[in-house]
Amino acid sequence: MLAYLRSLSASEFEEFSELFLNRYGFKSMNVTSIGRDGGIDAKGALKIGIAEMRVAAQCKRYAAHNKVGRPDVSQFRGDITGEFEQGIFITTSSFTKEAEIVSFKAGCVPIILIDGEQLAEIMIKKGIGIQK
Repeated sequence: MLAYLRSLSASEFEEFSELFLNRYGFKSMNVTSIGRDGGIDAKGALKIGIAEMRVAAQCKRYAAHNKVGRPDVSQFRGDITGEFEQGIFITTSSFTKEAEIVSFKAGCVPIILIDGEQLAEIMIKKGIGIQK
């Protein structure tokens, strides 16, 4: 599955991520305009009880050896602060330890990290993009 996802173009991976998040339970996730997205590849909402949180996603289709680092996660947080309550960073590779540490900082917008292995596991568990 990961080999297939890595073979997609960047825009196709963003479209897949939109489908993935919508099927996972997010509401009205939509891919943003290509080029001038300000670091935000998709945006929508997550309903929790009677509340609804604005959510933004960053999607990186990377080779297995190309890890997402702290600067990428910090930049994404900066791009969404003030407009969104939750961030989701999806990659087909993995995250550095520093990226994992900075994803949750007190007083900052939390960033959920989904690496390639987790992505594949969720796809299988939820039946997203696969047929059994």
